[in-house]
Amino acid sequence: MFDWYNLFNKQDFLDTNLISRTLDVFLEGVGQKQILITRGNELGVVYDDVFLIVGFNSKNPFEFEDRAIYTDANDDVWIGLAVDE
Repeated sequence: MFDWYNLFNKQDFLDTNLISRTLDVFLEGVGQKQILITRGNELGVVYDDVFLIVGFNSKNPFEFEDRAIYTDANDDVWIGLAVDE
């Protein structure tokens, strides 16, 4: 189970033609965080030193170390943080 937070729109980021960008985001219940969006062969997000690749191995959401990354039908990218049930 994850709490999900909207980070950015994938297409909006790709349209900037930037290789990487740092965003300051406020996550309800977590606080202010800094994330790095980066692209090369794949689009990824670094959150608390964990690199999450959007759609890695065709998995949406892609889960790793109690975190997940998900892209919805509107190309919005969400991060999921594991919560105790």
